[in-house]
Amino acid sequence: MTAENQDAKMWSQDHKNLRFTVEDAESLIGTTITWKMAKEVEDDYLIKKRIPNGGSEAIEIDGNTFTVKLKPEDTHNREGVYYHEAEIIDVEGRISTVAVGQMRIMPVLIRSSIESP
Repeated sequence: MTAENQDAKMWSQDHKNLRFTVEDAESLIGTTITWKMAKEVEDDYLIKKRIPNGGSEAIEIDGNTFTVKLKPEDTHNREGVYYHEAEIIDVEGRISTVAVGQMRIMPVLIRSSIESP
């Protein structure tokens, strides 16, 4: 079942952990999880996190919950409202969109060390 309206808000260049719980799964171990963010649904993605390929530094699994880990460079020079979604492919190859929503990225006055001083 897809969890809709999984909206989030963050400030550009911050670290942010997005937690999602898949209610109809006991465990996500062995699944492939992909999370993407784009300006609009039909646009190419701007950020993509995936496990197993991205490793636990991109997405971490704990039982039926997974956490998408955003780093400052993921949202560098981004602000506004974006669309995001998460998809799971289980061990039997079944595909499920498990979360969709909006991500609001707020502008910041102080830029992090991503930019040169």
